[in-house]
Amino acid sequence: MSKAPDDSVLLTAFQSYDRGAEKEVFHRWFRPLCIYSERITTQLEPAEDIVAEAFIKAVASRDEKAIERVVARIHALRSADDDAA
Repeated sequence: MSKAPDDSVLLTAFQSYDRGAEKEVFHRWFRPLCIYSERITTQLEPAEDIVAEAFIKAVASRDEKAIERVVARIHALRSADDDAA
């Protein structure tokens, strides 16, 4: 079993239009972002639509700073959840 790349390596590959990195970014962060978005929308379906649209825009624009902000927010949420447990 291969080790998943860390965030910086993954984002560098994503910026380089690596198709595998695109898939990994989606699979790694889609669900956590949906959970976060659902906290705001209070409904899962609109939350998933928002996150899917964000991924489409990120892939189209390769906006590294926007992706880094999302990753930082996910890490903050995970940390807060760990602290609450």
